[in-house]
Amino acid sequence: MNKIVFLYFNQLQKYDIETFRHSYRVSIISCLIGQQLGLSINELNTLKDAAYLHDLGKLKVPQKILNKPGDLSSEEWAHIKDHPRNGYRLLKRAKYPTEQISNAILAHHEHYDGRGYPNRIGGEDIPYLARIITVADGLDAMVNVRPYRNPTPVPDAYKEIKECAGSQFDPYVTNALSKVNSNELSRGIYKEQQLKNKLLFNMYFLTP
Repeated sequence: MNKIVFLYFNQLQKYDIETFRHSYRVSIISCLIGQQLGLSINELNTLKDAAYLHDLGKLKVPQKILNKPGDLSSEEWAHIKDHPRNGYRLLKRAKYPTEQISNAILAHHEHYDGRGYPNRIGGEDIPYLARIITVADGLDAMVNVRPYRNPTPVPDAYKEIKECAGSQFDPYVTNALSKVNSNELSRGIYKEQQLKNKLLFNMYFLTP
């Protein structure tokens, strides 16, 4: 585990526990998808670190906005939409050596059809790791409680992601998600008692 990843992930835990937990879960979902895509151990570890830090830029978003139970104002939404750029800048400022990770953070809200943000790029112009994290991020956002809505059952979330293949999500990545057993997701992701305010960096399927 790179020291910079450790320090920033620890900062996320201290700043907003729900963002920390979300990032932890997204890292697991991403790597389960990555396994289905045939990524190597080194590639999975890079993906894992990128997913841990995909919401790093939320350190720059006021907590009252992150946890607001109602609709966001246009100004508040602008703060949220800045978080990919802010995360990218934080890593650049720290001189993090892996471009793959900083680029994945910057692009994890881009859509496959080019209608995402911040740069409105699409298709294979979106970094591969970002396309994986986007699907994992979407799934976790749907199946967990958010301040503004109740969770979606996992099968319904799978269906919705499949319906968005080719628009929001990379069809190849969504197909890989469909091969991940939902029971494995439940077993590996939603045991919140495993967190208990501890940093968990080693996942069983990444052990060489």
